[in-house]
Amino acid sequence: MSKFNYYDAAASTYAQARWMDVDTYFCSKGYQSSYQVAKVWAVTNTVEALLGFFTAKAYGLCWQVPEEAFDAVMNEFEVFCLEHYDPLQTELSSEATFKIWVYAAS
Repeated sequence: MSKFNYYDAAASTYAQARWMDVDTYFCSKGYQSSYQVAKVWAVTNTVEALLGFFTAKAYGLCWQVPEEAFDAVMNEFEVFCLEHYDPLQTELSSEATFKIWVYAAS
């Protein structure tokens, strides 16, 4: 279990930033949302490369971690990766999907 209470920090950051969920906003205005899968492909990267992508905040979920907690979360994640995927040159494969979200007036 993490020593860092992510949810308390996230709630604090959320309130301070006054961030609005785009989907919630459009739906509140009466738009219907849907998405289309534009492309699906196989991806293979080393654990080390993936850690670099997370550190660079290349994935949207990285932006959900409060800035003041990001370094601590990444340090904890790197320890996890070292414990589970040593060496970090281990290759992992997955399927990547590019989705296009569409909003239409209802």
